[in-house]
Amino acid sequence: KFKQATLKGWEYAAENKEYTIDLVVDEMNKAHLPNNKAHQRWMLDRMLELITPGEKNVKRGELLESDFKHALDIIKFNSEVKIDDLKIEEFYLGKIN
Repeated sequence: KFKQATLKGWEYAAENKEYTIDLVVDEMNKAHLPNNKAHQRWMLDRMLELITPGEKNVKRGELLESDFKHALDIIKFNSEVKIDDLKIEEFYLGKIN
């Protein structure tokens, strides 16, 4: 249900970009964080690209095991975090033993 709600939120953001950007900028202003609408528009567009599967044979909101492994390789190369034993079933499917 969390995944479904998250995807629904992103769908709403995609269909209501100006409202979404205004909301984010307002919240950033309340928190006294630097911001501008052009940058938030760029960020929203990049996020929407990232959650769209494109040409991959996967449904929106799902994760390919090859992408999971690629992300782990990037984290291992650029971080001191020890995640050698993390399996997709533990991360994505919540089946931690």
